[in-house]
Amino acid sequence: MRYLGGMDTMFVRAETRSMLLHVAGVLVLDPRALAVGDPREAVRDLIATRLRDLPPLRWRLIEPPGGLGSLRWIDDPDFDLDQHVRLGTVPAPGGRAELEQILARVAAAPLDRHRPLWEMDIVDGLADGSLAIVSKFHHAFMDGGAGMELLGSLFDLTPDAPHGADHEPRPTEPVPTAWRLLADTPGEVVDRIRRVPSAVRSTIAGASGLVGAMFPGGGDGDGVSHAHRSSFNGPLTGERIVALADCSLTQVKQIKTAFGVTVNDVVLAAVTSSLRSRLVAEDTLERGPLVAAVPISVRSPDLADGYGNHTSAMMVPLPTDLADPVERLMAIHHFTIGTKERHQAMGPNLLELWAGLIPPWLISAGSNLVGRFAIPGRLPPVFNVIVSNVAGPPVPIYLAGAELIAMYPLGPLLEGVGMNITVLSHRDTLHIGIIGDPTLVSHPSLVADGITAAIDELVHLSAQADPADAGAR
Repeated sequence: MRYLGGMDTMFVRAETRSMLLHVAGVLVLDPRALAVGDPREAVRDLIATRLRDLPPLRWRLIEPPGGLGSLRWIDDPDFDLDQHVRLGTVPAPGGRAELEQILARVAAAPLDRHRPLWEMDIVDGLADGSLAIVSKFHHAFMDGGAGMELLGSLFDLTPDAPHGADHEPRPTEPVPTAWRLLADTPGEVVDRIRRVPSAVRSTIAGASGLVGAMFPGGGDGDGVSHAHRSSFNGPLTGERIVALADCSLTQVKQIKTAFGVTVNDVVLAAVTSSLRSRLVAEDTLERGPLVAAVPISVRSPDLADGYGNHTSAMMVPLPTDLADPVERLMAIHHFTIGTKERHQAMGPNLLELWAGLIPPWLISAGSNLVGRFAIPGRLPPVFNVIVSNVAGPPVPIYLAGAELIAMYPLGPLLEGVGMNITVLSHRDTLHIGIIGDPTLVSHPSLVADGITAAIDELVHLSAQADPADAGAR
């Protein structure tokens, strides 16, 4: 039995039908090495043999009655791979649009909490002959870092790596009774109360950093930048819409070097340029920046168990009010430096501390009230969009001998925020996944096109940049 951490519990209990807190995505494989038989079955068989090295894929959630006790994972005694891995075919003509529609449908469906919280659809029928694995994992056991760890256990570094066999019986645990869970609850509540003074002390120590992290400075001064309402802020529905795109990591690094910034700065600048184009087209451009919530890892390098959530977030102004793309890039570089400093002053584990103290029933009640009374439509947003940048494998990797061609990630939407943009690097490419609520984001493909166009524009401008200027920044 394994207890969920504070943020893990938050992802479980804050989930509603309109705010589904799983991560999804698609892995695209070159199936030419799987020419014998059905390549989908070869991939499914490999997943079956790797389950022993992927503990979270067997974890089943246990929620104590009453919402006071701590949530647990147990190794599911009734685990059945066929309930999690399905074979399918992409509708004709099998292009990117059809794959995006499958992804949107998968992302809009909740996971069954009576089973381990993940699913995969292995699909063929793509026009280019590739094979796709459309996957969905609950955020409660997997952040970006844990996702990369899971990927490392599932994939191989060579196409001819031995696949092994899964003959040994897997360990299982009995499902605890409701009485057992209720008997444990008082002690868990007392332990939660005992941790309050430490959390209060940490909050006092990091108060200035907390305020600065939640309301980052904007403009050229030290003022506070508040997120103003945009067209993609409002109450969520249960529907989703998806767009996928690619851009060159080599070009992004060229921009990074030319202007003396970071890869993340370039990604945020490209997102800013794209969002500015959409706001201008809608005639809704405001004076002042938008604000992005940017997840960051607080994962310790000596962490014994890499699963679960070890993340925090920083709020970064996106200067959509600036017309010049280089000015936007340099402003973001300035903002991210300041935001990181404020986040460090806040303390990396402050959110985890408080998430672990809130009674689970209160998390659920608060989340349901926010959705039921459409509070995001009545109050100004804290941030406008979620932007994640995850470092993926820099080398070729293989699944059942098939090389991974691309992987497009999709993060969750949070109530009031209708768009999540996630970027994942693989070898020399950045793969971009955009997910939105169709009532708030009608054409995510235009946002994706705007990001790639912004990269192209910055590449052109980087060729004109003076290297001496980059060194001076």
